[in-house]
Amino acid sequence: MTDRGCASEPDLVSVSLVLPFEWASVARAQRMIGAMLEASRLSPDTVADARIVLAELAGNAIQHGAPTPEGELEVAWSYGAGPVEVTVHDHGQRVVGASGEVLSEVGLARDMTIVGRVCGSWTTDLSDGVRVTALVR
Repeated sequence: MTDRGCASEPDLVSVSLVLPFEWASVARAQRMIGAMLEASRLSPDTVADARIVLAELAGNAIQHGAPTPEGELEVAWSYGAGPVEVTVHDHGQRVVGASGEVLSEVGLARDMTIVGRVCGSWTTDLSDGVRVTALVR
């Protein structure tokens, strides 16, 4: 695991982790985000939603994506006065639809449907693998 550090803005906490591309990393990241958000006294609903979203995005990456050449996956989150931003980055090349679009893979559609219900929307950046970001309010 590699910690890419925290943001320098005083009101924004930002964490980026590079984890092994394996299912155990999903649970590990989920525990870490939960502990950090709880320690920051975010509402229990926000903590639960952020844990769900991170698990869905990371699980989706493990199931449908690809690791870096080093066999890794990046997960990140940031929070402050606004919503919690959760991002997962893998090195796959699949195309993920934007919120509301019909997705072709059944498992992918299920995972993104859960994220959509919890967050309302998400974004996808395909410029370097697949980076999916969701805002938890």
